[in-house]
Amino acid sequence: MSVSGHTAMTHSLPRAGLLLLPYPDPYRPTFSVNDVLTLLDYQFATTCPPHQVAAIFIEPLMADGGLIVPPPGFLAAIQQRCRRHGIQIIVDEVKVGLARSGKMHCFEHEGLEPDLIVFGKALGGGLPLSALIGPQHIMDHAPAFALQTTAGNPVATAAGRAVLQAIADEGLIERANRIGALLSNALRSLSARHAMIGNVRGRGLALGVDLVSDRVSREPVPVTTTAKIIYRAYQLGAVFFYVGLRGNVLELTPPLTLSEAEVEDGAAMIDQAMTDVSNGLVSDAEVAPFMMW
Repeated sequence: MSVSGHTAMTHSLPRAGLLLLPYPDPYRPTFSVNDVLTLLDYQFATTCPPHQVAAIFIEPLMADGGLIVPPPGFLAAIQQRCRRHGIQIIVDEVKVGLARSGKMHCFEHEGLEPDLIVFGKALGGGLPLSALIGPQHIMDHAPAFALQTTAGNPVATAAGRAVLQAIADEGLIERANRIGALLSNALRSLSARHAMIGNVRGRGLALGVDLVSDRVSREPVPVTTTAKIIYRAYQLGAVFFYVGLRGNVLELTPPLTLSEAEVEDGAAMIDQAMTDVSNGLVSDAEVAPFMMW
């Protein structure tokens, strides 16, 4: 958790030797691609000599940070610098990998060639399973190993194999692209009726709806507003969550088997939830027990 720069992780202090970089957000361009690359080059030239850097952790689509799609060329430029200095590239595919983005691996959208890849969540098809994939000279390193009670569980591992087979047999990569486009278009159409929808973004079936109190300033709505929409949508039959550093982004990561009819139904539920919240039908007291993340 100390590797994360999320505002929800402030209870886990960064460890010594950790450098956090901004992730450029095209919707709120506080830091441009050039700003971040200039900052990285400055750190390499001063307090963070590249020969002392073991690795960089990258999420090819910033999930908990707000479903932020990186600007074109940003991650490729980061990779180019890592290759120049011999820095390992670790890609986090836990939330956005395994067909969800419309490619088998989300990093493929950016032309990345990671040294290590982290998988989880969907890999187990509902069972607890994660995986780290990497080269032999890193993975076969006895002093670094950790033994846990559930490691190598044969049932969970069998589920992981079945998940990978289902992705191939059921064409879930293409389906995530096709159904994701339908869902994205349905969400964008809601912006004509709901001024709080500032931006709809994502890839495949990893989508975010950025909620704002004003479209011009792009000021995020209070997190209580987001929570109320989620709470009301749950009552109506749709389950999703909120992410983002300000807790104002609806995160939609439905099953890859989502049907066209379910896209239509889900969009209608979100539409109704936003309408009901705007009309004051959900109170602060109702969502107070759920205000955690």
